[in-house]
Amino acid sequence: MASKLLQIRLDENLKAEADEVFASMGLDTSTAVRLFLVAAVETRGLPFEVKARNGAAVRKPFQYGNMSGRVFIADDFDAPIDDFME
Repeated sequence: MASKLLQIRLDENLKAEADEVFASMGLDTSTAVRLFLVAAVETRGLPFEVKARNGAAVRKPFQYGNMSGRVFIADDFDAPIDDFME
């Protein structure tokens, strides 16, 4: 399997603190980033809930159902109307 290089720019304090956190878990930062990417691919999204810095809730996926009782989850309120027509 071919590999690719991923480079990102980080604040040096953030990098140092992240290195410390991951080291305490027995990981280096590169491994932690790989774990994050694997989890994102497996969940098809961010593998954690995202909230605003002030603690206010960010809009969560919208759950909706159809007449047969099936429940669907949409990323926004423009969910496919076809789900209701089944």
